[in-house]
Amino acid sequence: MNAPASTGEYLIKFLKSGEDIEPVESQQIFFEALKRKDPEFDRQVIEVAKFLAPDFSVKDFDYSNDAWPWHVDEISRGVYPLEKLPEHVRDLAKKLYYS
Repeated sequence: MNAPASTGEYLIKFLKSGEDIEPVESQQIFFEALKRKDPEFDRQVIEVAKFLAPDFSVKDFDYSNDAWPWHVDEISRGVYPLEKLPEHVRDLAKKLYYS
């Protein structure tokens, strides 16, 4: 079995397994998402947003940033404006979190 290419990919695989994750690990996923310009990785972040949200959201930091990964809590609750998400993840986010 091949090892994941990055820490973020490993953590996403871990989240999808349903096991608990530490807040610092979910923060690593966020920082990986900001660093990369990879549409597939972005889709994976959207898929696990509901797992990231309890441990990591913009309200936890004294930081104002419009980068969408800062708003996983709002995304997972279906309240983050879809038009602020990258176009390549909007349909997936809408399907998973917006009624």
